Amino acid sequence: VIVQDDEFFPDALTEVPGLVGDITSWISDTAQKPSRVMAMAAAITVVGTVIGRAVAGPSETGTHLYVAVLAPSGANKSAPLVAANRLLASSNNDALIGPSEFASMSAVVHTLKRQPLALCVMDEVGAKLKKICDQKAQSHAAAVPQVLREIWGLSFETYVTQAWANLPSTIITSPAISILGASNPKEFFDGIGSNEITNGFLNRWLILSAGREGKHKRVASGSPKVVPDAIRLALAGLRTEMNQLPPDALRRPIGEDMGFLRQFKWGYGAEACYEKLKDDIEKLIDGDETRRNFYARTAEMAQRLAVIRAAGQQVQIIGVKDMEWGRDVSMWSSRRMERDARDYISDNEAQRNWKMIRGLIARHGGEMSRRNLANSLSGRLKYREIEDIIKDLIDAGQIIMTKKPQERGGHPLITYRYAGNLAVE
Repeated sequence: VIVQDDEFFPDALTEVPGLVGDITSWISDTAQKPSRVMAMAAAITVVGTVIGRAVAGPSETGTHLYVAVLAPSGANKSAPLVAANRLLASSNNDALIGPSEFASMSAVVHTLKRQPLALCVMDEVGAKLKKICDQKAQSHAAAVPQVLREIWGLSFETYVTQAWANLPSTIITSPAISILGASNPKEFFDGIGSNEITNGFLNRWLILSAGREGKHKRVASGSPKVVPDAIRLALAGLRTEMNQLPPDALRRPIGEDMGFLRQFKWGYGAEACYEKLKDDIEKLIDGDETRRNFYARTAEMAQRLAVIRAAGQQVQIIGVKDMEWGRDVSMWSSRRMERDARDYISDNEAQRNWKMIRGLIARHGGEMSRRNLANSLSGRLKYREIEDIIKDLIDAGQIIMTKKPQERGGHPLITYRYAGNLAVE
């Protein structure tokens, strides 16, 4: 059963066996404001990076990910970011720690030359995306999303860099850059314009959303500054094991170079789960190319997640439970992405306000009184602006206005009901 959209990421999906689960628990248990979903975001990107450029999935996909943790202000979003770098450094993988921002295309290229495999931890990733995705961005910054789009899909392929007047192009084998970013939802989607929906940049991201505080209480048995030996040694051992020549290396045909050292295989029922996911996605899209913009890479993302989870259990076979988990996580992300993009992403201020009001009503159970709406928008929009937008939404069939007479007379109670599909939008 595919997990349906919800306001926050389902806590049950953070209960993961193996190294991914161990890292998740350590980060969450030692955080001042525990959040297992934020901790899991760090766990999957760290493990995915540690086995990167060495391990391939059954369809030869890599394990690098772009993950955005979205949570409101005050949620202690920095804790998993700090932990991710600490995990790499403590396990002798500090060479895999990448830059915290890409200011230009040349910066990305120079990073790829030095570190074709890296995890880039980015706080306030929404603000950083705005610098490179803004339509007014300078050309050297505006080219960054293009490079990130290209290298995301180049699992065990080569990337040829751009040539400059005084610098020839370079061939980079198997680029595998992962990004772990944190932002509040509005700032993240404000940083991405509609072009990034249609050109496929957005659907390369895994979106994980958390509340201000997690449901788990802080466990005072450990320190966030001290990585447990079991986790530190497991990461170091995983990196060493996955980068050794596999037993079948000598049996490969002479001259065969697949680009990876190990390819994980499907376990019983896992491939059927993967194929069904692809079929379900096509049925969900049903010829709607707008929806394809959000679901085009959901199946591949699910397989990458399944490989990471399996590797954390020290097996090289993807079990059906691994694939079901990868499916549920990636589908939740795509559904949330579709909803939030419709609510937040806009190319001008008027469209942004229009979507903001529609989203407020939709997320308030689909119905909101005039007074509550005005109070929610206090300080952001003038009363006349709100009234004009409401009129436009009614005319467009997006909301329905109802008037309910008061028992003691006086002005009727005015409410606005969202006319869209709450399960999708």
